[in-house]
Amino acid sequence: MMNKNKKTITAFLLTISLLIFIYLIQSSNGVKFVIRDIHANFKGKIINKYTVRKGISPTHLKVKTMDSEIEINPSYIIVDYANIGDSIIKPKDDNVCIIIKSNGVRKKFFYTGITKEQREDSKFPKEWKNKWMESNDFGK
Repeated sequence: MMNKNKKTITAFLLTISLLIFIYLIQSSNGVKFVIRDIHANFKGKIINKYTVRKGISPTHLKVKTMDSEIEINPSYIIVDYANIGDSIIKPKDDNVCIIIKSNGVRKKFFYTGITKEQREDSKFPKEWKNKWMESNDFGK
């Protein structure tokens, strides 16, 4: 009987430890992805809009650059606004993205949302802590 209780307690503690570990990894990954997205630099033409889950609106764009095709996951506002054939410009180390419609109309967007928690994370660059403050008004 005592051995069964020990196994149950051990399994419970391992499960709790695993859940805490997953939580810590996920919260830190959010910052990692935001930093990666802000560092990104590309210019090209949108060749596809798609989703990775069935039954929801497109969440990703496929972009043809000068030398390759890339897949991006910008803010939902960009994905909603952009059409196949539009041009897209994402400057390096800036949280902006410019969509140029086929008729020449240019519109600037925040590339990704930055939450208060992400800004306060120790891994978030200090020089960006007070930049793009309005970007937290929307999600991804």
